[in-house]
Amino acid sequence: MIADYLIGAVIIGGAAGLALNAWDGHQARKAKLEALPAGYQFPGCDAVRAQGLDPLRRGEPGYGKHMDGDGDGIACEPYP
Repeated sequence: MIADYLIGAVIIGGAAGLALNAWDGHQARKAKLEALPAGYQFPGCDAVRAQGLDPLRRGEPGYGKHMDGDGDGIACEPYP
């Protein structure tokens, strides 16, 4: 019985840890984008990927149409 509770606690704790890790990653990405100078566009997807900011969406700092090959508003999409 106690083992069941411990297993449940471990599962819940692990899920909470994963959620917090994902949130931290989102916040770090957001901070990097907000630190870019106003109007800045990355020269290309290699630069975006080097910063770990791919993909970029239309309206996000650093986005440029020249990196959005299919015009769907998402630049530097992962390769299929």
